[in-house]
Amino acid sequence: INEEKLTVQYIPSERPIINPEKAKALRERFNIKDTDLVFGRIGRSDDSIFDPIALLAFSVAVKTNPNIHYIIMSPADLAKKLVIEHKILNVHWLEPSYLEEDVWAFHQSIDVLAHFRNDGESCGLNIIESMLIGNPILTHKSHIWNAHLEYLDDSFSLYSEKDDYKKYAENIIAFAKYHQENKLKSMGQKAKEKAEKLFLIENIINRYENIINEAIK
Repeated sequence: INEEKLTVQYIPSERPIINPEKAKALRERFNIKDTDLVFGRIGRSDDSIFDPIALLAFSVAVKTNPNIHYIIMSPADLAKKLVIEHKILNVHWLEPSYLEEDVWAFHQSIDVLAHFRNDGESCGLNIIESMLIGNPILTHKSHIWNAHLEYLDDSFSLYSEKDDYKKYAENIIAFAKYHQENKLKSMGQKAKEKAEKLFLIENIINRYENIINEAIK
């Protein structure tokens, strides 16, 4: 195929379901203050894709700042085991849910998505959804898929190399500093604007219509 015809088409997404009360209730469930900084991860509860990088990083970062928290929705058993073995503070577990309102409430309850996945992302729908809410992104490189790094940029995200949990910890600490400096909201707004441009169905549906129209001419 001619390279001029090759373009990446991301998974189209609907607008988020906004429910501040449900998001606030999630934080209150874990006794998290409004002024605390909350990182989050959501994904399949599967040991085969678990990567310890973010939890090892958080174990370092939380020792420098007791006012940071990590909410993990649908955790793998290996994640729970690591937290117990390393006695990592301020990590909270949320049960899996396939309800849209629960997924969006999770994204609204956190301040930064601290993503991890051993095999990386062929797209990264969880990252896209958090961007649509207006969350900055923390992530890492993988030895397999790194498609998420194609649309993330340094105006709202930081990443580390594969297995470099010390750098990931530095990035967590950097976001804690941004939080203290009231910079997270503007970073999240940049993430939201980029996500709406690239992924929001109402903004990209015409691209699919044009592809179909060209194909049937």
